Amino acid sequence: LAAALAKANLSADAAKRVLRAMFLAGRNDAPLVNVVSKLAGLGVAPRPPSAEEVRRLVAEVAAKGDAARGERVFRRADLGCLKCHALNKAGGNIGPDLGPVGAASPLDYIITSILDPNLSIKEEYLTKVITTASGTIVTGIVRERTKNQVTLKDATGKLVRIPADEVDMEANGKSLMPEGVTGILTRGESLDLIRFVSELGKPGPYAIPSASLVRGWKRLREVPAALREGVPNRDVLRDTVLRANPEAWEPVYALVNGTLPLDELRQGGEVVYLQGEVNVSRAGPVEVAVKSGTPVTFWVDEEPFENQARATVKLSAGRHRLTVRVAAADTVASGLRVEVRKSAKSKAQFEIVQGE
Repeated sequence: LAAALAKANLSADAAKRVLRAMFLAGRNDAPLVNVVSKLAGLGVAPRPPSAEEVRRLVAEVAAKGDAARGERVFRRADLGCLKCHALNKAGGNIGPDLGPVGAASPLDYIITSILDPNLSIKEEYLTKVITTASGTIVTGIVRERTKNQVTLKDATGKLVRIPADEVDMEANGKSLMPEGVTGILTRGESLDLIRFVSELGKPGPYAIPSASLVRGWKRLREVPAALREGVPNRDVLRDTVLRANPEAWEPVYALVNGTLPLDELRQGGEVVYLQGEVNVSRAGPVEVAVKSGTPVTFWVDEEPFENQARATVKLSAGRHRLTVRVAAADTVASGLRVEVRKSAKSKAQFEIVQGE
């Protein structure tokens, strides 16, 4: 296949799709990867766009870019945008929160920042490259520096603590955002992604949400049989969900409008369990409103609400967990949107925990 493709007139966009399909399938055959990468134009180091290229892109994004499609591109696992960037506090905290970026930045700046991430790096996101006395090289953003140690956050979000007396050399590095991150995208996908980022924070569907929506969720990685075989009782929920280790969960995030696309969560017929958190600073009654294409069961801590669109509960000060169960068959082309709001005359004060 590699030999045949080397002689074929394959477009760069088609080659990128082949490359993505290979990686998603777990295939890493070196000869085939090399050929397809060359056809995709990924064999050379990316170069910053010229002023003329940026001007052309500005016009093309405005004419052809689709923000709705671009949001799905932004969420793709192979790009990792949400691992580094939050959207209105929901997402990673390695890079800056992009929730208001479109309202605050012109389109040409956004294009340049995506295609040339090292051109302009804010001080708080400038990386440091530290070489230790043992020869280990660590690259990351400084999260804390004391007289005894330096704590870096690397590109995966991991905190690396280096004793001060182990630091041999320290230098400024580049942006943690990889160069050429859009190289794996087709031209249309790149235009859509840029259009989406440029709309963030502007009035309309990508404005900063005013409602108290759960946008940062955790999803139970493996659902045991006790949770798949019908709605669990209080004891089963407590033992298998509420007492699950932090490692049992993985983060998932809603769209900017607060809707969690359930079609992204389907896994081999499993039931999906999601969990959000509310941090209450002043006790009082709150209303939980659940909007979904199909009925769901949810719990506020251990209190169940089955096939209900809303429920009013009195919450004490402290953290409270909101757990939602969705049957796998109900996730096709469906979404989940959960709002937590104060009940009438309630004095409760709270904040949705959108991520750690």
